[in-house]
Amino acid sequence: VEVAGATLPEDILDHALASFGDKILNTRSTTWRALDAAERAKDPKALLVAHPKLMKRPLIQSGDAFYLGWDKTVQDALAG
Repeated sequence: VEVAGATLPEDILDHALASFGDKILNTRSTTWRALDAAERAKDPKALLVAHPKLMKRPLIQSGDAFYLGWDKTVQDALAG
């Protein structure tokens, strides 16, 4: 699966979707704002495949854990 200019293995995308649900979608992006209501209502995976720039970044895998974004909580979790 091509997401955000990089090839993301489908199993990783599926795991990220299972972990974060629709929170994986960057609903503040210009890409999101350009979508009509019918497009926005589609399944998050279908949206990411059709519009890779919709994925929030970074998606970080550390062992079996996944983290989305780079806030203080993620930084603390990865620091220790």
